[in-house]
Amino acid sequence: MRRAYNSKILSLPVFFTLVLPGVSQAQELPDNGRENAERIDEIVVTGTASNYQNSVRGKRSADGIVDMFDTDEIGRLPDKNIGETLNRIPGVSMLLEKGEGRFVQIRGVSPRLNNITINGMQMGSGDTESGGRLAPMDMIGGELLGGVQVSKTPTSDMDGQGIGGTLNITTKQPFDYDEDFVALFAGRSGIESIDSIPVADTKQTPWSADATLVGKLMDGKLGWLGGASFSNRKTPLLGIFQDDWTPVTFDPDPAVSGDEQTVSLPINVKNNVTVVSRERLNLNGTLEFRPDDASRYYVRGFFSNWDEIQLRNRFEQGLSNNLRALDGVGTAALGGVTTGNRVQVNLRNEPTDKEMFSLALGGENVVGPWTIDYIGQHNDNRIAEPNTNWEFRSGSSTFGPDAFVIEDSGVTAVGSAGGPDPQDLSLQGFRRVRFLDQTTDSKDYIAALNIRHDLDLDFAAVDEAYLKVGGKWTRTERQTLRSQSNYGVGQVPWNLGQDPALSGGGFTNPVPVSARPNIWLDLEGLNDFFAANRDNTDFFILNEQDTFLNEFQSDFELRERVTAAYGMGKIKAGMLSLIGGVRVENTNVVSSAFTIVDDGNGLSAVPSEGSGSYTNVLPSFILTAELPHDVVIRASYAQALGRPEYDALAPRSALSLEDDPVLGSVGTLSIGNPDLKARESSNYDLSLEWYFKEGSMLALALFYKDIKNEIVPAPTQRFENFTFQGQTFTRFDINTTINAQSAEVKGIELSFVDQFSFLPGLLDGLGFAGSITLLDSEIDIERGGVVETLPLLEQADSSISTTLFYQKGPVDISATYNYNDNFLTSFGPTRALDLDQGAFGRIDFRAQYSVNDNFKVFVEGVNLSNEPTTEFQGGVALQKTEFEFTGRTYSMGFSSRF
Repeated sequence: MRRAYNSKILSLPVFFTLVLPGVSQAQELPDNGRENAERIDEIVVTGTASNYQNSVRGKRSADGIVDMFDTDEIGRLPDKNIGETLNRIPGVSMLLEKGEGRFVQIRGVSPRLNNITINGMQMGSGDTESGGRLAPMDMIGGELLGGVQVSKTPTSDMDGQGIGGTLNITTKQPFDYDEDFVALFAGRSGIESIDSIPVADTKQTPWSADATLVGKLMDGKLGWLGGASFSNRKTPLLGIFQDDWTPVTFDPDPAVSGDEQTVSLPINVKNNVTVVSRERLNLNGTLEFRPDDASRYYVRGFFSNWDEIQLRNRFEQGLSNNLRALDGVGTAALGGVTTGNRVQVNLRNEPTDKEMFSLALGGENVVGPWTIDYIGQHNDNRIAEPNTNWEFRSGSSTFGPDAFVIEDSGVTAVGSAGGPDPQDLSLQGFRRVRFLDQTTDSKDYIAALNIRHDLDLDFAAVDEAYLKVGGKWTRTERQTLRSQSNYGVGQVPWNLGQDPALSGGGFTNPVPVSARPNIWLDLEGLNDFFAANRDNTDFFILNEQDTFLNEFQSDFELRERVTAAYGMGKIKAGMLSLIGGVRVENTNVVSSAFTIVDDGNGLSAVPSEGSGSYTNVLPSFILTAELPHDVVIRASYAQALGRPEYDALAPRSALSLEDDPVLGSVGTLSIGNPDLKARESSNYDLSLEWYFKEGSMLALALFYKDIKNEIVPAPTQRFENFTFQGQTFTRFDINTTINAQSAEVKGIELSFVDQFSFLPGLLDGLGFAGSITLLDSEIDIERGGVVETLPLLEQADSSISTTLFYQKGPVDISATYNYNDNFLTSFGPTRALDLDQGAFGRIDFRAQYSVNDNFKVFVEGVNLSNEPTTEFQGGVALQKTEFEFTGRTYSMGFSSRF
């Protein structure tokens, strides 16, 4: 589960006083903080320069190694959501999903191992991807937010979960504003550059709008805030996907020994048009009462609704039949001819509705040297993922012979060297249609209490000292229900030419790298045809076994309870400060699911239960030295957790069936493991920071993570001609996950921020902010009886973020380049089947003009480099399995304040 900062982060008084006055009460600054504040009062900047200056001040004042992006205009950045904004922070990189930043890595550690919070408390998630511990950032727009902070060195009053770090998102709060009433409005609209598909409505004008109203009553003691933001976009994503690159041997002359040539070819080459429609609604509300300087009480609510439809139209050409000719071996371009192959077309409609709701009640009281803060929170998250998948295909050797060329980019072009038209509708026979319905509900109940006592040690050398204790209780209840009906071809074969309403006919898919033939399937026409004929066995027959399996094998319920207590303290004397403490967390998990058995009378679903409990002791120490010439050194040691994924814990067994044209009947059984324990990481950090002038810095950080109990796939148990549940399989695999291996991550971060005020004339408005993170990770994986050393999943070896900005007078211009190196996304049965996400770099631009103090207009461009997302197989960059273009986005808009 994602654990929270909790309101116990109020123990970072300097940080929140300078950066987030609406989150905590103003507290006395240490001497160096007061000196900084005096210098800050002498400089008045806004916009991009202000954003970076605030971030630098917050980093310097934090107790540990913290990076952030703080701004009163975070929603005006050229980012589609908050996940993309995070990519500007050193050591943080985003994982793209259908053209938007979605999941966030911290220091190369998998997103599921980070701690994600809103206003210091866990946000929870109903998401099901990668086991359910991922928090999708694309649900949250930036318009209602006040800042983001990434803590890379946890203190004992922070949750144990967060091997990579803790990401805290803060929403706008009423006491962020000095005025008694403030109204903020903004809007933008633009165009998507990628080509539309003429046979259907595949693109609309993207737009967004937001409004925030803030006020104070009762002589400024009662503050209120309400905000709403909405965004809408619909655009096609054009891509080429190539499955399962496999070594193929060609013998040009069987009579001659030793002239065989072996090359790798994809079994299938697909081109997709995926129409992505997204609507995002965020609501934010706060009521806060401050009757005096020593007390505050608040209620906060946040709601997000995210509606998406992914309509994927796919045209798939086989490339697995006998290789007849080959040329270009050993050159950049490889080509050849195969015998006839199958062509398949399918349509997947995947509407997704996500809701995230959080309600928190809390307060803080200061009584003499005592500070008590407390909070109760409830999260209710839900995701509904229905799915309809229509599949048609030709005979196995209907088309061909086929000529192919593997281009320099790794993209394979397949063309007919003779035979029928691959876009002939009458040759596309119905194979099956599947109707999936899946929902996940996740509820969190949280209570936390923190007590701090400021100490007066009466020593001249001691500037600050306190002791702090607290506890937290979290209960998560999660339920996933899944069913799928599978209808195969009936007694009378039929095809796409059966009815003109079933398709829009053939068209050319304008993939930028290479235009391809495709067939547009009409979802409404297909669903109408099914509704009229579902009981007609001439057309459809229900696959009862497959439907039964899908009714039970993926369902599970889980309850996870975490009880935590901690004690810690801080002492600051002169240039040195030390924070140390220990946290103890007990995790208890109870889960239930179904096991499918064959008792001789057919299949049945038998309830099964599992449970597990473990306790972790987590020390944390941070030493900070503030040296002359504005140099700060920090060193820390801390232990952190990464809990197992929800679906890996559930005692369920899921059977997948595949009719492989080469292997025959293939079955894969995946089994949950309720005995899994949390990963444990020992984290070592050292940073050197030089604040050479106000709002500017040069920082170098080194880190090392030693991860125990890493969760890895167990060695696959493989059986030939195996009978399971009354069915015989040519090949049968059994998979599960185990706590077995250790892993390590080490890296270096370098970051720099400065506005070049020393330049003459108009040039003094120039500034630069940049960071580079270099990582190295290792984990030992056993496959086929051999132990291999591989990098951790989802860990980019390098990431870069650079922003060149110019701000002077009413003009504010910035250009940003973000780059993430390729990284491993999944372990295959062998190294040859591992998948890597390809390197990705993106250029964004924004220009803003302030008409006056309260009204600004801007233009912006996203992904101006028109980079596609890519994936490749077996560690070979040319073996592309994905090549998808999202295009450029241009927009213009305004922001106003009254």
